[in-house]
Amino acid sequence: MSTSSDSALALPLTFICAASLLLGACGNGSSNNDNVISIDTDASVTEDAAGGDDVGTPVEDAPTTTCGDPTGMRPPRLSEHAGVLVPGENGGGGTLVIFGGSLGVPENCGFPQRTYETTTWLYDVDCDSWSQLAGPGPSGRTRHTAVYDEAEGRVLIFGGLGSGGPLNDTWALDMAAGEWRQLTTNGTSPPARLTHAAAYDPAGRMIVFGGNQGSVVNIVPSNDVWVLDLSTLTWVDATAAGPDPRLWVSSLWDPGSSQLVLFGGGDDSAFTGTVDYFEDVWAWTDAGGSPTWTQLDAGSATKPDGRFWGGWTYDAVNQRYLLFGGHDDTNLGNRNDTWFFDPTSGQWTEHLIGDVPNKPPNGVCDFPADFTIIEPESPERRNAHVFASGPTGVYAMGGKTDCGVIDDLVRFDFATQQWEVLTRATLGEVCLRKGGGDSCRSLCL
Repeated sequence: MSTSSDSALALPLTFICAASLLLGACGNGSSNNDNVISIDTDASVTEDAAGGDDVGTPVEDAPTTTCGDPTGMRPPRLSEHAGVLVPGENGGGGTLVIFGGSLGVPENCGFPQRTYETTTWLYDVDCDSWSQLAGPGPSGRTRHTAVYDEAEGRVLIFGGLGSGGPLNDTWALDMAAGEWRQLTTNGTSPPARLTHAAAYDPAGRMIVFGGNQGSVVNIVPSNDVWVLDLSTLTWVDATAAGPDPRLWVSSLWDPGSSQLVLFGGGDDSAFTGTVDYFEDVWAWTDAGGSPTWTQLDAGSATKPDGRFWGGWTYDAVNQRYLLFGGHDDTNLGNRNDTWFFDPTSGQWTEHLIGDVPNKPPNGVCDFPADFTIIEPESPERRNAHVFASGPTGVYAMGGKTDCGVIDDLVRFDFATQQWEVLTRATLGEVCLRKGGGDSCRSLCL
């Protein structure tokens, strides 16, 4: 099995499938390339966690809203996509906007055929309903970033991997008009890149960090910082000495301290057999007139395992950071643990341990149903998923799992500190979590 591309890692043979980072999984079924599949539109149904359909408690009732007839639509299983939550008006739940990604699903630990999707998916939070945005948009891509420009009411995407290679273009979706357009920027643009990080600064800026400036085959990790002034559409290089070059890095914007905050990621050492990922937390700011970096977690008594492509967001209710999942360098691989980080004390706290190893693999890509002890309060283990935050909670959609790529939508409520399922998985979930019970004979259905 190759270990020299941005598609696989040099991992011990006994768990190369369960810990397959960019393969996403040891899925043994065929990929679902249908653009739309049916959905149970009865949002009032809640099954217990033992059945694998819902975890945590239902979200509180949203403000009264008028919903049209159910669309019967939902996204296929996606990974390497990007998305944001656009806040609703008058306290409404808003709209989850997802663009691009890949439909590629590995079979028996093989290399998936990557696709470059062009669909924009919209999830109406109050109506619990999916739809597609009509009309043209950006070229198909994966491993890009998305932020929401609050001042202009638009979703911005930058860079990523297209069919022709890395990109450095910037596109805007006008939410009022429902139309995409490419932005013509000024100044020197950042080099093309994929698997980078980005965040929106309410002062009217989009900030981009690091990523892979090479290709899928020849990885060139970077640690540069670029700032796009959204009023003048001018790029400025704001790089300063700080974290090591990295890709697959997670980012958030802390409005209290006006800082871009990074967690984890990896570099090209993962493809030389060391399989070692970052576990550090770094904050960037130029509030003092010049860009500076500060490591925030140096004194933490405990830390999550190093990992990449995890979910990382600002918890506006509790003024702290939240980490979910990602892919680590242990004998588990994909994770579904939930952690809190206090930026004031610099300390990590584990909230939900997630699944833990239980039995070794039977062989390459042959895992018992009870490979892990399932954490029923946590969603499926994953990486490369959308992680879109709002004022009351964060939404996780899709991503790579041990069973291929998943097609669910789950939400973590900042107030109750619990997970709930909004769109149930039909694919990509392990048998025991799905509710197979004693009928499960292998890890995946």
